[in-house]
Amino acid sequence: DLASIALQIATNTTRKNAAAICDLDYKHQGTPEAPVWHVCVKAHVLAAADLIAGAGPSFHVGDYADVLKIVSEAKGAGDTCENAFKVIHKASPVADMDHQTTERCGLAGDLIRLLLTK
Repeated sequence: DLASIALQIATNTTRKNAAAICDLDYKHQGTPEAPVWHVCVKAHVLAAADLIAGAGPSFHVGDYADVLKIVSEAKGAGDTCENAFKVIHKASPVADMDHQTTERCGLAGDLIRLLLTK
C-alpha cells in the first residue's frame, strides 16, 4: 500500500510541476532562455505522461520491474532541467519543483524496489 501511495504522490507531483513549468515556458517564449525552458517542459511532460500512462497500470498488474524503470526515468526530469540551466550559467527558477520530482520519484522507486524481492 505504501508503494502505491508513493507512486500516486510522485505522479501527482510530476503532473503538477509539468503544468507549472509549461506555464512558465509560455511566458518565456521569445527570450534567450526559451530553449532551456523547452528542455524543462519536455523532460517534465514526458515524465508525467510516462507515470500516468505506464507506471500506474503496470503497478496494478504487478509488473514492478516496469514501474521501477518508469519511475527511475521520471526521477531524472529534475536533473535534466537543472543541467539545462547550468549550461547557460543561470540558476534554475524551478529548482524546488525539480527537487520535488526527484525526491518523490526516488522515494516511490525505493518502495517499489522492495516489492521486487517478493
